[in-house]
Formats: sequence, C-alpha cells, structure tokens
Amino acid sequence: MIRSRWVWRFEAASPELVKGSGQFTMARGGHKMESTSNMTAKWVGASCGDVK
Repeated sequence: MIRSRWVWRFEAASPELVKGSGQFTMARGGHKMESTSNMTAKWVGASCGDVK
C-alpha cells in the first residue's frame, strides 16, 4: 500500500497576491519520499479573453 499526504497553506497577502507553501510525503515498503513547494500567484485581471 502507498500512503501519501499533501498539506498546503495559503495566505492572501493582499487582494492581488496569494502566497502558499506545501509539503508532500509518500511512503511504501519502508521507503519514504518527501517534497516541499512554495508558490506565489498574482491577480492579472477578470477577463480571460475569448476562452470559454
């Protein structure tokens, strides 16, 4: 059996900026893998152009 877990935390730093970090853990057969991630996202606009 493979066990995995994601934990994400997000912060709205301002109305235009979101920051986040995440931790991932996976284990199987006595082996373990871990990963961490960081992200930032910026509001660019309400329009997606011609995308439907």
